[in-house]
Parts: sequence; structure tokens; C-alpha cells
Amino acid sequence: FSTKETIINVPVWVGKAKTVPLVLTEPVAIGVSKSDRQSTSFKVEFDTPAIAPITQGQVLGELIIAVPGQAEKRVPLVAAQSVDRKGFIGRVIAGIGSGSIAGEWETEL
Repeated sequence: FSTKETIINVPVWVGKAKTVPLVLTEPVAIGVSKSDRQSTSFKVEFDTPAIAPITQGQVLGELIIAVPGQAEKRVPLVAAQSVDRKGFIGRVIAGIGSGSIAGEWETEL
């Protein structure tokens, strides 16, 4: 994985953008034998929704890499861009429909 590659787009609450892309802070390379490639897993954990305002580089999640016979590797995922908070009216409207997506999320890549 490279630092410019979007790993996942995370929903943003009360932000001027609906989602924010998460990227790595540094390139990640792992050694995996051919026999272990099928068993290797990549998961992303993050709190959702991310709450605006969000600053570029803000840590919002983790990439978790599990290779058989190796210690689990956790790498921070950061916002690739800043997201400003909506104005007052936008926040009021967002508040009316809130409550259905909050929580901790995990997804496999």
C-alpha cells in the first residue's frame, strides 16, 4: 500500500463533504509467502461517522494486517483532506436525521 492510495472512504457527519478518504502515513510492505497469501487478512477499523471539522492528517482509523505466524500489524489511517463543518442550518438538518450510523466499524479489504 502506498501513502497516496485511498484505503477507504469514511462517512462524515455535519461536514461539507459526505465522506473523507483515509490514507496511510507511510508506505506499508509486508513479507508473505505464497502459501500464506490466501490466509493473510486486511481489515480497517474506524469510528463512524467522522465528525467535522476534520483536519488533513487527523488519525481516524487503523489498517490491521494479519499474516499467519507473524504479529498483527496496525497502521494508522489519516484523513487525506480537510473537511469543514456545515453552517448552522446544515447542522440542524443533519441533526434531524442522526442516530442511525454512529458507532465503531470494521471492514475487511
